[in-house]
Amino acid sequence: GYSAPLRYGDSSSTRTQLKGTDGQILRITLEPNAWANPRAGGPGIFPGLAGHSRWYSLMHNEMYLGKDRNAGTSLPIGGAYLDWDLSTVRQTRKAALRDSGTPTNKPDNRRLFANQLADLPLFGAPVQINVSDIAAVKKPFGFLSFRAKTEYGINGKSRGTSWLPRFNPKVFLADFYKFDSVERDVSPFEFHVMRLTDLRDYGLLEQNQGRAFFGAAWSLGDGGQTSIISHSVPREPIISLAAFQHAMANGFLFLQPKETPGNGFGTLNTRDPLHPQISHAIGNSLAPSIMKPEDTYSIMTDGSGRPYADHSYLANRALWDDYFLSSIAPLPASTTTLAGTTQRKLAEGFFDKTIAKPIELPNRRYLAEIGNLTTNEVLTKLFSGNTPLPTAKDIVGSLLRVEGMFNVNSTSVEAWKSILSGLKETPVATQTAPGVVSTKTAGEATTPVSSLLTPQDRVVGSSVFQDPAPWVGRRELTDTQVDTLAKAIVVEIRRSGPFLSLADFINRRPGGDKKLALAGVIERAHNDDTDQINEVFRSNDSVVSSAVAQRFQFPEAEEGLKSHGISGIVKQADILTPIAPFISVRSDSFIIRTYGDALDTSGKVVARAWCEAVVERDSSFVDAADKPETRLTGLTSNINKVFGRRFVIRNFRWLQKAEV
Repeated sequence: GYSAPLRYGDSSSTRTQLKGTDGQILRITLEPNAWANPRAGGPGIFPGLAGHSRWYSLMHNEMYLGKDRNAGTSLPIGGAYLDWDLSTVRQTRKAALRDSGTPTNKPDNRRLFANQLADLPLFGAPVQINVSDIAAVKKPFGFLSFRAKTEYGINGKSRGTSWLPRFNPKVFLADFYKFDSVERDVSPFEFHVMRLTDLRDYGLLEQNQGRAFFGAAWSLGDGGQTSIISHSVPREPIISLAAFQHAMANGFLFLQPKETPGNGFGTLNTRDPLHPQISHAIGNSLAPSIMKPEDTYSIMTDGSGRPYADHSYLANRALWDDYFLSSIAPLPASTTTLAGTTQRKLAEGFFDKTIAKPIELPNRRYLAEIGNLTTNEVLTKLFSGNTPLPTAKDIVGSLLRVEGMFNVNSTSVEAWKSILSGLKETPVATQTAPGVVSTKTAGEATTPVSSLLTPQDRVVGSSVFQDPAPWVGRRELTDTQVDTLAKAIVVEIRRSGPFLSLADFINRRPGGDKKLALAGVIERAHNDDTDQINEVFRSNDSVVSSAVAQRFQFPEAEEGLKSHGISGIVKQADILTPIAPFISVRSDSFIIRTYGDALDTSGKVVARAWCEAVVERDSSFVDAADKPETRLTGLTSNINKVFGRRFVIRNFRWLQKAEV
């Protein structure tokens, strides 16, 4: 975050003015930097845009005003601004909104917060300072702080709204439009004006190797942490779509650089993120509380024209039924037993039918299915030399089959328990020190669940207050917790299934049923009244007051875990990560049993027979005129358009009467 003492006569971009006479309680207003404000005599920042220069910037680290250190014109990652006023949406707002005399509708008013300070948290006694005492010298009297919200807030006080589910540290830029109560409730950031009598106030100088506190609170006494890990950088190829929950998936207002007339800073528009921010979009599906339950895309109703999008819903819909990860990828020497294996070498060893024991892919459920093709023919389809061909991504799926595909429409509790506990007592890769990874065996009779790809070697226990484990570690679920979750999932499947696509299963169900609109199936199961997995974190649930609820389009979605997204809270994507490569919404293998008898001339049964066939849907079409990798929209055979892919008898046997 950005924090700075408030000092009379400060020449920084935040100018503090003290209004009043000796002995009175002083009124604090914030004015823009005169250097940057042409109306105050400064030159302005952008030529030709004197009326829309930077009015108030909260972050100055690595700020580039003009050309950055390499070339071109751009903003750095991590900016947070008030009324930067660069995007096309902002500059084309009606003049009435920008030029209104009402301060709350005029974010570029010279006294930006003049009438809003009463609504800001001012902790401690009112600031009472004699102007004559500080007229000749800079003297700290208050503390202005802007930073990401924490679970408990400063001194245990917060706005009572959720924060981490919509805090994405990878978002390039945060631009505030009005900074009123609505925007501050929705924002994952908070702004404080506090009395400051000593720099040790609010943990500013707490001795902890010079590191500040974050996570639960700003200070150690309130449970603050010096280190939290919310996202992982992969150390090896990702093999599950759900692991992309760590990816940046919040979108931008403009996909291509869009020149704003007159400012020469067209590239800036690509940095303006699409709101609301979502911390872990892919694989999860929490309803944005600032959108109506039935909406996945909407326009902000405050007159700004700012668009909103449900990033999770849209990303899941685009990904889950059209893409998969083959796990045929270069393998780093430090993370696998196939030290330094190249992508082509891995494919060659996997598809080679002439060797007794082919190489297994990192996803061991994937098996080779190359028919009559030779290994060289397969490699020619996939590679040019050692480089994958652009068409390889469209072909590789036709060369694989999955062992033990699981239909998520299953309403068998036992089947779900088997899937959910598939990693029971499995070793887990953990980080014991920066850059040092070791393998830890999961606890006896427990199933490891990790949000982070490589968590620290800490397991969340029954107590979470002031414990670093929920912020950097992992979970281990007991058999009882797995059983409870399986039962809750089956309840949700019966409520909203059957699902015709994986995206339908993973996503929330927008519409009039608010229960289904809240979250995806597995996430709703977590929020069930019988939840035993995240129960320990619910003592500080977000409880929205009736006054605050009026600021949200879907206030029910604001209730719940404020810190949903930390590694200690099990999310839907955490459950999906190990099972995503082998789940489906249909079954491709069937057991068919049949019975026949023989009758004599009088109709008496003289013989009976029972048989069983295992039938499997094949990758090939009924008519070989279309190749297996052909998209359904590109089929040329009318037979294939009607009947699709063929079924193959994989096994046949006669049954004894006792087996029926």
